[in-house]
Amino acid sequence: MTNESLALVQVIITTLIISGTPLVLIGLGVMVAEQSGVINLGVEGMATVGALVAVIMVLHDSNPTLALLAAALAAAMVAGVFALVSVVWRGNQIVTGLAVSLLCLGFTSWLGQPYQSATLSLPRPSEIPFLAEIPLVGTIIFAQPPLVYWSLAMALMVGWSLNNHRLGWLIRACGQSPQSLYALGHSPQWIKTAAVVFGGAMAGLGGGFVSLYSSGIWHAIPLAGKGWIALALGGLAGIKPLRLVVFAYGFGAVVAGQLALQASGSGFGLSPHLLLALPYLAIILVLLLWSRRFKS
Repeated sequence: MTNESLALVQVIITTLIISGTPLVLIGLGVMVAEQSGVINLGVEGMATVGALVAVIMVLHDSNPTLALLAAALAAAMVAGVFALVSVVWRGNQIVTGLAVSLLCLGFTSWLGQPYQSATLSLPRPSEIPFLAEIPLVGTIIFAQPPLVYWSLAMALMVGWSLNNHRLGWLIRACGQSPQSLYALGHSPQWIKTAAVVFGGAMAGLGGGFVSLYSSGIWHAIPLAGKGWIALALGGLAGIKPLRLVVFAYGFGAVVAGQLALQASGSGFGLSPHLLLALPYLAIILVLLLWSRRFKS
């Protein structure tokens, strides 16, 4: 393999990982909330809040870890408001979620105006000792941002909890039979609220990751619909986070392929706008095929 080919493979795999990781993070939060019986349509807005907070923190000399923690906290607070209205006050989840997303998008667009032209110096990836020195794959797979590996660990933890731990059983029971929780002395409201707040924190991490490791710049729509994509993927994955990881990295692979086509200039005669839409068209196709699988 020539150096040029190796560099191209490295760029494609890195793009795949960087594009897929936010979907894993946001999708895990969506999954937990949905298993508790709450459809959180506010994740796009919550992730956008996290993206802006991460930018502000980094521009004020905070390190990336503190910026991500602040992003998670800010989005969790927004999720708490959503839970208060939709869970405690029993407002309509769909209407409340859409309202939260629209309000967050408008608020961050206004609040982020002073940072429109600001560029961030992207944090250097963290190399895993010894593994990063493996020829060919070492620098590609084992030299990524720490949140990439943390997201995969969280996927394993969430999957194990939902399927094998009492906490996961309570969350699932909350979504399937809330009355049974009262008999056990548990409050479905508290469990749903905790699940929604957890989902908000994960959305904030996903948004912060996009700002710090993907775009490196603030603009009014930083997620570009990734929150909605994660909402769909989280629902498709059910209680299988590893399936979510496959879907998310599949989306990342299409993004990487689209960018490679644009960079090479061989877009098969397709419009650049259509090439930009390819990852989203691929997700729609997956949704259609997956829904037909369950209907058959």
